[in-house]
Amino acid sequence: TGLKIDPSKGNTIEFWMKKDGWDPVSSSAETIFDIGSYPGKLDTDESGQIKLYLSASSGSPFRLTYEVGPSGSADWQIGSTNLTTSSVGDSAWHHYAFKMWHEGDKLYTKMYIDGEVDSLQSTSVGTMPTVDSYMGGTIAADHSGNFANFSGSIDDFRYWKGLRTAREVTRFYDKKVYASDTRSSEYTNRLGAYYRFNKSPRGLNSVDSLAVDSSGNDIVGRVKH
Repeated sequence: TGLKIDPSKGNTIEFWMKKDGWDPVSSSAETIFDIGSYPGKLDTDESGQIKLYLSASSGSPFRLTYEVGPSGSADWQIGSTNLTTSSVGDSAWHHYAFKMWHEGDKLYTKMYIDGEVDSLQSTSVGTMPTVDSYMGGTIAADHSGNFANFSGSIDDFRYWKGLRTAREVTRFYDKKVYASDTRSSEYTNRLGAYYRFNKSPRGLNSVDSLAVDSSGNDIVGRVKH
């Protein structure tokens, strides 16, 4: 499927985000995206999840979960020491890209901000199989409903199967990309889902709430809030 999680090939997820500060009273984690096996459809040993959320704590507010089967990393604080709640919640649009892959006994994540490398981190993990059954996802909300929705704006959300090269991330982060050629089963990176959120309104909620997928996989979403 377009949302396949194959740790050996990796995944790249990128988007534009704007956040206007933080609620000083609430300490709730805010979900940016949550992609993987639909909750309750598969046993834990067969399911997978890629989730990114924000936590208003010390250091970088970004937290990543990348798990398949019994292995992976949950609630992993990622990002350089330059990242703070103030720099993320500065009321300006920024582009964020995250590359995640499994190699040897390590899970790696590389983060880019506005086309520039921010950080590269790794953690020890076990065997990580491929997951591609009952796949689904949410943007700005949690799949299970246990976390708070994202408070801010997200645009031009791209989910890639495989790893984008550094050149591809830096060259195309602020440019339009197009659906991948899916005629071959082999790929280095392939666009799995792409939501531009730029559809002209028609004045009919059942139509205007649809989020069109421009990846070629027709994973149509629906805006709930």
